[in-house]
Amino acid sequence: MTTPATEGPARFAIWLGLALIVLGGLSLLAVTYSPLLLFGTIGVVGLVAGGTALARVRIYGRAGWWERNVGTVVVALVPIALLLFAAMTGVEHEVVHEMTWEVGPPVPHQSKQKRVILHFTRYPGYYIEMYSDELLSYLESQPTRKTHVTFVVTTDFGRMRGFREVAIGDRAVDPSWAGGYGAVNYSGPSPFHEWE
Repeated sequence: MTTPATEGPARFAIWLGLALIVLGGLSLLAVTYSPLLLFGTIGVVGLVAGGTALARVRIYGRAGWWERNVGTVVVALVPIALLLFAAMTGVEHEVVHEMTWEVGPPVPHQSKQKRVILHFTRYPGYYIEMYSDELLSYLESQPTRKTHVTFVVTTDFGRMRGFREVAIGDRAVDPSWAGGYGAVNYSGPSPFHEWE
């Protein structure tokens, strides 16, 4: 005969599973899917494991090792998943692209600094732009119109969250140079297609 004590761990696993699914669902309010994936998956595991343990207790009238410890197992999954989440989010990859540069026309209501447009040589049509007289002076001092730009790409679970330029040639990028990124008349893969 089952008692509340023998059903307790299974019921705990079920309620914990439901709570984790709700917690994951709340992450959608912040328009982020990684916590939903993390907590939702553990929540479903908790529901299935707890439901299975509860059914076995009711069918057999006793609680074996699994039925007595299912709640602890589900709780133990949370820190393991959090460690996995931490290891898979905010991962940074450094990538270097060869680019050519030109001085772009000024943009109304933009920086008073010169507009430098850098085009990806392997991905025609894609470009970045920066506003900096200092950068322009550096590029003009180089022997060719080609340079290498180093980017840091940040990924979550292998998908790109964003990227930033960190160096142009051997010159570190100043955040005040910030401009934009875009494409013109090109439908091929982007320079960051492996993470998109």
